Amino acid sequence: MRTDPFVGRDWRAASGPLVAKWNLATRDLERDRLALARCRSDEEQCDAASRRMLAIVTAVGDRHGRARIGHLNRAINLSIRPASDAAQFGVPDRWSPPLVTLSAGRGDCEDYALAKYLALREAGFAASELRLVIVRLPLSGIDHAVLAVRHEGRWLILDNRRLALLDAGDIDGEPLFVFGEDAVRARDAHLAMADAGEGDPAAGSATGELPVLM
Repeated sequence: MRTDPFVGRDWRAASGPLVAKWNLATRDLERDRLALARCRSDEEQCDAASRRMLAIVTAVGDRHGRARIGHLNRAINLSIRPASDAAQFGVPDRWSPPLVTLSAGRGDCEDYALAKYLALREAGFAASELRLVIVRLPLSGIDHAVLAVRHEGRWLILDNRRLALLDAGDIDGEPLFVFGEDAVRARDAHLAMADAGEGDPAAGSATGELPVLM
């Protein structure tokens, strides 16, 4: 089995604002999954965003494995235009539910990642195989969200800045925080910042805000 790049001696379980943010996001994801289930059973209960998500998932057809993941990555990337939370909502950071993002057709990097999370869950991937990852980009020092999915023992990265998949070992930037089914984890050097939601300005405020790249 391949080594998991998001656990190990330098990773610790986080608490505080980022955990609360992730808990809200997972509740939104479950509500969206219920909405898609209703849409499947009764077309009259479908709104445009639900139809769009189901069309994306259905279009994978008989693709399997990496081809299936790559199709969903490209389809979500092409369905959303980059837009900051400040421009859309007048706030520094907001993690929108995937169906809200698809309805608007706009979002920033964590909105792309959450939409891909929902699409992969609907396509049959288990929550235990998915993680939202915040990385710090090396040149700009800006924090950026991507989605990681485990396939055949290897973690692949889905990034709104590119259509191709990356192996986790080739990720562009230093992983800082990982949000998954079992826990929210932070690198040792950023653990106190994650728990308190303060400290390094790039990590956000006491509300758990993360100013991330579009």
